[in-house]
Amino acid sequence: MLLRRVLMILVLSALVFPATRSVAKPFDVEEFATLEEFAAAVAERVSGASIVSAGDLHAPSKTVKLAVIAVDIRRSDIVSGLARRLSASGRFNVIDAEKTRTFLKGRPSGSDVIRDLERTFGLDAVVAVRGYPAEGKLLVIARIIFVQDAPHPGIIMGLLGLSPAKASVGRGEAMPDPPISARYFAEADFDGDGKREYLFSDGERLHVYRMEASGWVRVWAESPTRVGGEGRHLHIDVADINANGKPEIFVTRMLKRAVSSVVFEEKDGTYRRIADLPGFVRVLSYPGRGPLLIGQEFQEERFFSGTPKQYSWSTGYVAGDAIPLPKGVGLYGFVFADVGEARPLVVALDSENRLRVYSQETLIWQSRERYGGIDTVLAESTPDAYSSLQRVSIPGRIFATDIDGDGTEEIVVARGGEKTIFGSITKFEIHALQWTGARLEQYLAIREEPGAVLDLRLAPWNGEGIRIDALVRTAGGLLASQGSRLMTYSYHGPQSPAPTGKIE
Repeated sequence: MLLRRVLMILVLSALVFPATRSVAKPFDVEEFATLEEFAAAVAERVSGASIVSAGDLHAPSKTVKLAVIAVDIRRSDIVSGLARRLSASGRFNVIDAEKTRTFLKGRPSGSDVIRDLERTFGLDAVVAVRGYPAEGKLLVIARIIFVQDAPHPGIIMGLLGLSPAKASVGRGEAMPDPPISARYFAEADFDGDGKREYLFSDGERLHVYRMEASGWVRVWAESPTRVGGEGRHLHIDVADINANGKPEIFVTRMLKRAVSSVVFEEKDGTYRRIADLPGFVRVLSYPGRGPLLIGQEFQEERFFSGTPKQYSWSTGYVAGDAIPLPKGVGLYGFVFADVGEARPLVVALDSENRLRVYSQETLIWQSRERYGGIDTVLAESTPDAYSSLQRVSIPGRIFATDIDGDGTEEIVVARGGEKTIFGSITKFEIHALQWTGARLEQYLAIREEPGAVLDLRLAPWNGEGIRIDALVRTAGGLLASQGSRLMTYSYHGPQSPAPTGKIE
């Protein structure tokens, strides 16, 4: 089975990057214990006998100028590892990866674009890297393409027994318990003073706090007598949609059997309601366009009615163009993701919390595993006092973000783990997934943490990674009700060694 797959990949590789001369002999698949071993083999092949036969490239004073490019691989550490190993040998001048990514972005694959790359940067050679999952390992193909009509040095095909990612995630740290039993949260600099505030919702009211050395300090709390504080919260988001330098707070709530949304903004030390919008709203990021506010109408019998539309700001929030979505994808629980394809893909949670990937209207992949945190469920009582009727379920958050700086986005989503015999979640996981071109594969995971994810947020971390903050439901006891806590995890980038324990 593996041999058949290897032969197929060789044919595809030859079609994508034809050699300057045909290669008659087959190529063996070698197994490498580490990425360093594979990188060393590539460096030896590039600087070996095949290069010596390539004319002036063998001259002792000649430094070979080359680029290492990712053709179809989502492991940035492999590509960067090859580049570092070749640079460290002193024989090669490897151009900056960002230059090649910028040059190749949006261009079709093929030998012509490689020749254009070589001419543009004055290269002597290009190392093109592809990767494919193969029987629990990673099959990596490194192909060396020279400018001049020299004998092709061959293709190195290596099976690497690597974990899904050489990533480092800081162990989860518990922040001081939230000052209220929170159901949703967000974090932002709401007042523009350069300090981060935390927004908590207990399901009915909003609370803004700041973390000081002494602990939580309350900044503002919504009055329970105000209209904006009545009803049940279904979703909260924050973003600067009106472009005044301060993020607004968008709260979708159910009030008197109707759904509407209210908008708050900080002004002069307090938070004021600045707009009311009909129906449901959420903030969505679109690659290259930043945060968008989209909404959908409410209809009492169906709840979600019509097509989601984008809101723009003029003198107020105005509904505009429809957002085209695949059939079955609702307002919540999906993202647009730039994963290196010709156009962004839609990644969505379905009604059973399985991940689905769409290219425009076409479903191209679905997970077997179930993801998502705790959904927001609206139910109403029935004539049977012992049962209820579920009316609508809003899935937990899902994110698309470039967490490792390789120019493509990963999918970050919670996953419920261990459950009790009654079905309640007692442990959770947080997964980051990469698109391989055919499916989503695990890139890193935070595993088997106690509790269940109520809400999830991502934020930059020290300028070189991200921080994952999770609002987690804590178990109650005989004399205590369920509560919540905040956990924070920092992602350090793909080059650091992975820690031991539950985090991979």
